[in-house]
Amino acid sequence: KLIAKRHTGAVTAWTSAELTLANVMLERRKELSMEGHRYFDLLRTGTSFKPFDSSGDEVGQINVPNDKLAFPIPEAEMDANSKLTNQNPGY
Repeated sequence: KLIAKRHTGAVTAWTSAELTLANVMLERRKELSMEGHRYFDLLRTGTSFKPFDSSGDEVGQINVPNDKLAFPIPEAEMDANSKLTNQNPGY
């Protein structure tokens, strides 16, 4: 149903051969465009990506996993939970 709502013309259901992770992720990317999910989808699926600077130029490639992609654990959380003994790598 979702595909039929987003595309004009005749739309048929996906066949089992077309039902791949790549196709599902592409549909998710289109459906959730501009909602801030892409970054976390890339991290969750272990997909490397190419970041861009403020002028739109490519600035290399980031391979997943990468220590620079994990946010630091807030100090207040570290203090409140004695089982949190190690900060995320790189912080």
